[in-house]
Amino acid sequence: MSKTTYLLDKNDYEQYRDLFFYSFDEPESDAEKEFLKREFEHSKVYGIKDDGQLQVSITCVPFKVNFFGKEFDMSGIANVMSAPEYMQSNGVDTLMDQAFTDMYRNGTTLSYLGPFSYDYYRRFGYEQVFENLKITMPFTKLARYSKPSMGRLKRYKYSQAQDVIGDLFASVNTSGTVARKTWWWKNLALWYPDDLLAVYYDATDEVRGYMRYAFHNGTFIVQDMYYQTPDTFLGLIHFINKHRSIYKDIVINSTDTNLRINNFSTNPTDAKVEIKPAKMARIVDIKKFFTDYPVQVDNIESINLEVNDSLSWNNHIWTLSVKDGVVNIEKSDSEIPEVIVDIQTLTKAMFGYQSLTDSFKVGNVLGNTDEIETLDKLFVHEKAQLKDFF
Repeated sequence: MSKTTYLLDKNDYEQYRDLFFYSFDEPESDAEKEFLKREFEHSKVYGIKDDGQLQVSITCVPFKVNFFGKEFDMSGIANVMSAPEYMQSNGVDTLMDQAFTDMYRNGTTLSYLGPFSYDYYRRFGYEQVFENLKITMPFTKLARYSKPSMGRLKRYKYSQAQDVIGDLFASVNTSGTVARKTWWWKNLALWYPDDLLAVYYDATDEVRGYMRYAFHNGTFIVQDMYYQTPDTFLGLIHFINKHRSIYKDIVINSTDTNLRINNFSTNPTDAKVEIKPAKMARIVDIKKFFTDYPVQVDNIESINLEVNDSLSWNNHIWTLSVKDGVVNIEKSDSEIPEVIVDIQTLTKAMFGYQSLTDSFKVGNVLGNTDEIETLDKLFVHEKAQLKDFF
């Protein structure tokens, strides 16, 4: 038997599709097939074949993300799959290694993925940095608000979302989420075929907010909601309350875990509030991420930072400084490190998820506390958010 490892092309799609539906036990609906084919056509897809038969594959979906006002190339890892007889072959390891090398060479700074196992993907340097909030309560406990004094609400199908809210979405979702291109908006509409869109317009007919929502088994489900003004919030809540006689319960989902329950219920104990771990992230290119990072201070003196990582180009002692908001970072393996950190812990800090100081308290950072606190001042202090599925 001969094994080959290489990038797949359009001639391999049929085998790729068959392995996908076998591996994930997904219904072979027309929408699912269209979603998969479009994703394949826009992605870099790796595979291992044995005697011409595809046995292992991973998909790298090219995205750009708006990370607190700075744009980075991000590779979304999707459809990591193996035929059952190849699950112990280390084929995924081989493909991930090649994918990381190609990402680095092509200037991709970050990578995100949705794990089936957090421990498994930590082997590849990923760490969980995204969370989702879920509020569940009886519909009768949803707060009632007066109707807004001005503006109007209009309903759409979610397939119309890009035309209606695309510009607003791009301008306000700046905490690490995907900058959606047309093909990705179309794929999301396929993924959420039953979702609807409520859009709020102000008195001048400007879009000021939106809500993606759905219904399921007697429950009204808010999937995503954004409001710029008090009237927008009042308008969306007033619209939701119009469904009070139809649905028994309401679920409010959000990527913002700071969402306040008392804005939605006057008696918070009536609601069940859950914060759930979500996707993982990985820094593919430390130097590039630091160089273009949205630093929160204008100046810091040089610090020698040792980063432990399986990627050789990241696994160095780095001398880092900031002058007038410009980051300078260079390899300095001969220097004595003042702070020592692994790639996962550094990722959590740079994504605003867990500071280096907090990680130091549980033994995941070594070094001088003054330098650790100085580095923390450099990073964003708001958790990153991700609103996309891939």
